Amino acid sequence: MKKIIFAIFVVLLPCISLGSEFVRSGHYIGGGLIYAYETFNYDDIYIPDRKINFDNAFGFDFKMGYRFEKSIAWEFSFDYIPDFKWQYKGLLSDEEVKLDIFSLYSSLKYSINTFTNFWPYVIGGIGITKASHEIDKGEYLFYSIASGYGPSVKGGLGTDYYLFEKLSIGAEIDYVKCFGNIRELSYLCFFVSTNFYF
Repeated sequence: MKKIIFAIFVVLLPCISLGSEFVRSGHYIGGGLIYAYETFNYDDIYIPDRKINFDNAFGFDFKMGYRFEKSIAWEFSFDYIPDFKWQYKGLLSDEEVKLDIFSLYSSLKYSINTFTNFWPYVIGGIGITKASHEIDKGEYLFYSIASGYGPSVKGGLGTDYYLFEKLSIGAEIDYVKCFGNIRELSYLCFFVSTNFYF
């Protein structure tokens, strides 16, 4: 039993001792995949015999950032989520709406030093979002579905795991809320990503 405990300690020791050394100030870039869970608010829009209900969607993101010190970093990110879809099939008409969203964010990221390769963090940012849509049929819906530009905010939690000094993988969950012409739009984003450090 003691040998097993010792073996586990030997395996975990590099994760404990090297994780903090990997995290240094400097530039980094990264990217990954997004799964977006829509929480759009169209409750106050009445369309006879129809309920606006979009499907969730996949997307991707790209980011570049600068770490000022081990715990504080700034990020500029680009998120693109195509094809939120809403479909309605009735006896007399079929409609399909495809909503594309892309956003630019400036964010601050605060990481917690756990003295391991895992670095959990909180992140928050402000940005601008553009929503555009394609309508297969039923052009009157043009006036009901959010489109155009609007400010947006996001906030979330995540963690980075440092594989090497210049490479990490991570997971993050954010809540995004839009305002202005696209104030109906809000959604949860689940990220998996990879970062490369210079």
